[in-house]
Amino acid sequence: MRRVLIYVLTTFALACLASAPGAQPAPAKPKLIVLIVVDQMRGDYVDRFQHEWTGGLSRLVRDGAWFRRAAYPYLTTVTCAGHATVATGTFPKTHGIMQNAWWDRDRQAMTTCTSDPTAQNIGYAGPVTRGDSARNLLVPTFADVMRTEHGAQIVTLALKARSAIMLAGHGGEATWLTDRLDGWETSSM
Repeated sequence: MRRVLIYVLTTFALACLASAPGAQPAPAKPKLIVLIVVDQMRGDYVDRFQHEWTGGLSRLVRDGAWFRRAAYPYLTTVTCAGHATVATGTFPKTHGIMQNAWWDRDRQAMTTCTSDPTAQNIGYAGPVTRGDSARNLLVPTFADVMRTEHGAQIVTLALKARSAIMLAGHGGEATWLTDRLDGWETSSM
């Protein structure tokens, strides 16, 4: 009971100090958030090569959040499941993405993590055939929350649909390299 009372009094005192005249103002909301996810990069590469980086990458390492002890506590760390975990802060059993592709019992066929028969991909320089979206992602991403609650503009760019879409979430603008590696595409969803 004594610890609880000390905690409550300390919390109250800190709140009073924070609201007192001359208290530090709340930090300004960021105008730009950049999240870089590098698939298959060893964690020690940042330490090993950062002396060669200048400009943006150097600033991100110096001033950004760097999670040095981040780890996935599950076995399958393929692109789609890993990006969904980074994007949502939840694990595959919660976000629903456990592989890059799996057997869809309802369709009796293999499906990719971003496959969506209701979506139509749009090629920037030519026709494309598939439809991809975050339909299989069961929970909102950080980007979804930033967009819906803070009016943020979300844009992702990746070499693969599964990377761009999982990080953009359910409403961001995701762009990725075509399967033929000859152009860029996005989705109607």
